[in-house]
Amino acid sequence: MDRFRWIFVVLLLSLLGLWDSISLMAQPEANSVYPSYQAMINGQTDPPPKDELTKLRELAAEGDEVAQFKLALAYDYGQGVPENKILAFYWYLSAAKLGQPDAQHNLGVAYATGEGVEQNLEEAFNWFLAAAQQGKIEAQFNLALAYNQGQGTPQDKALAIEWFFKAAERGHLPSQFNLGVIYSSGDGYPKNMPEALKWFEKAAEQGDLGSQFNLGVIYSQGQDTPVDMAKAYMWYTKAAESGHPGASLNLGIIHHFGQGAPVNKVQAIRWYTLAAEKGEPTAQYNLGILYAQDSEVPKNEALAVAFFRAAADQGHNMAAYALSQAYQNGLGVSKDLAQAQVWLRKAAELGHERAKKTLAEFGN
Repeated sequence: MDRFRWIFVVLLLSLLGLWDSISLMAQPEANSVYPSYQAMINGQTDPPPKDELTKLRELAAEGDEVAQFKLALAYDYGQGVPENKILAFYWYLSAAKLGQPDAQHNLGVAYATGEGVEQNLEEAFNWFLAAAQQGKIEAQFNLALAYNQGQGTPQDKALAIEWFFKAAERGHLPSQFNLGVIYSSGDGYPKNMPEALKWFEKAAEQGDLGSQFNLGVIYSQGQDTPVDMAKAYMWYTKAAESGHPGASLNLGIIHHFGQGAPVNKVQAIRWYTLAAEKGEPTAQYNLGILYAQDSEVPKNEALAVAFFRAAADQGHNMAAYALSQAYQNGLGVSKDLAQAQVWLRKAAELGHERAKKTLAEFGN
């Protein structure tokens, strides 16, 4: 399923030397999946007792829509009974036809995902609409997604905003985040940065890491708003401390080059390392650069090569080029011209211009 994506273009900060440049990449995720409403209608999450299941079956057979919904949940998530998506669908449908909004929403999820029934986005849309009109907040969100993406219904950006807004006003975090993305990107919508900031801040205050990270980027780059590095640092820190690798990477950049905070290589390494441990390839590459050649950091070429390799294995073209140079010159590894050639070709395949030029010069 297509997702909202907001890719931030940032400055590449060059370092002199054998290696390539420090780089920064920032790309938050967006909330655009069909979440399933899993909680029991009365808040119960534990499997119902056996005698309650018997009673649920009796009431469901008599046409009690609440019992039908609870029974559907039991089959959907294997609560007290073996998981059975087909029976879950049957009872969701029964309850939905009687107007039970939670069942209508979960029926929409079933049609959208093809669990227990053949996928049918038009039916998903219809059931999301029925539940949304009864105030089901998750259904309002999914209905907005359907309008935004044109799934099961003609695309309608205005109606997408309307339904995101209905859910967001009631505190629905993914809807708040998506409104922030909509108003900040202007992709098919009127761009409105004050509105974007408002909705990102509402979601960020609820602990949404993507919103916290986006606020950091907006304030640090002055995207249609004045640069405010104090706010940027605050939001990056909140996101990074909760495990957002992009925010950790950007804090590393800030401390590395003194952009809004004093230059502090110890802090730069700290934040880069947090991001690198989560598999962030640009942070891995930047650590390699620091350990390979920064005069304020104890040189450790073997560690630098390890970070370059970790990033290169994820397709980072500058890291692949750095590995080729390490093997070419025996820095942190034994000199190996064959491996140097392998990584040079890999870097070129990944789009590294210097690697492509080098290969062309030697007729490779």
